[in-house]
Amino acid sequence: MTLPSRAEISTPPRGGFRRWLKSDMRVLRWVFLALYLLLILSFLIMPAFGGDGGDFVAAAIAVGVMLAAQALLIFGSGTISLCRPIRRRRLLLPVIIAATMMSLLVGGLCIAMWELFYLDSTPHEDLLGLIAWTIILFSWIGWGVLLMSRLRDKPRFTVLRKLTTYLFAGSLAELLATVPSHVIVSRRPGCLVGLGTAIGIIAGCAVMIFSFGPAIVILFLRPRWRAETADGIPYCPACGYDLRASSERCPECGLPIAETAIDG
Repeated sequence: MTLPSRAEISTPPRGGFRRWLKSDMRVLRWVFLALYLLLILSFLIMPAFGGDGGDFVAAAIAVGVMLAAQALLIFGSGTISLCRPIRRRRLLLPVIIAATMMSLLVGGLCIAMWELFYLDSTPHEDLLGLIAWTIILFSWIGWGVLLMSRLRDKPRFTVLRKLTTYLFAGSLAELLATVPSHVIVSRRPGCLVGLGTAIGIIAGCAVMIFSFGPAIVILFLRPRWRAETADGIPYCPACGYDLRASSERCPECGLPIAETAIDG
């Protein structure tokens, strides 16, 4: 696979909606950033007006952890060039963050299904709890292995874009399952019904809000990625070495240049 030419990059995609999605959104990206910052500030302001200092501290810690995780996902790859393939050791940290978010979705779904099917009233509650935690643990490992296999040797911009897409799609799918479950459970008699499904909804919304941060960063990085791609600089997908001065093999790892490719 070869790099697209400058003419191909500058050609807008067909269709108004697709053209809008592929555009740089030079004005809207600032609007999205402002709205996202207001959303984050609202998580801190509401507990402060509630008059409970403990709630404010908990909200501040949660927001701080989320922002730190977003920073690790976005900047943890350790590369500057957006078109340069990320080495596997540099890909480890973003994948761990993304796999943790996906496992949070699995955990929220398990809690919601637990309440939906009356699993909390079964005689084997401890065994079912152990099974649920085992599923979450193996889902974290499985998501990590799957994401590593899908994203290895990909450019940094492609990795960020795909991770953000996976998180948003996963949160949307989880909400599509937990919201109807909450509607069903909330109609049952009792004082604590709907708590498990509500936790599932909170998990889905949290991961969706988490994905908005990297998505906005991608909007700001897209013009630079297009400029780098238009320059036609080839990089080795195995080690990320600049191949402009090479003709047959990568001087760093020995990979034949005919096998190199950059997926934008």
